[in-house]
Amino acid sequence: FSFGYISNRVEAADTLQFDPSFNFLGHDGQMSSQRYLAFASNGSCYQQFITAKNDVLTGVTNGCRADAEAQRLLRAMQRRLGATL
Repeated sequence: FSFGYISNRVEAADTLQFDPSFNFLGHDGQMSSQRYLAFASNGSCYQQFITAKNDVLTGVTNGCRADAEAQRLLRAMQRRLGATL
């Protein structure tokens, strides 16, 4: 089998702080998330979702789940391949 659809979405934010002389003081509001989702041509699925806040890993979720985005991507793959997975 081969992977027929792959999605890799990253969302991140971080605010750098400088003094009036442009010396770096630090940062604030750091947060990040990444979701990797792949559907194989045989219908199997792989997904991992990770989150971080203030430079610390705060969550890892493995495995496919029946959320709205996964279902939308599965339908798109089915249309593209002309198959029911």
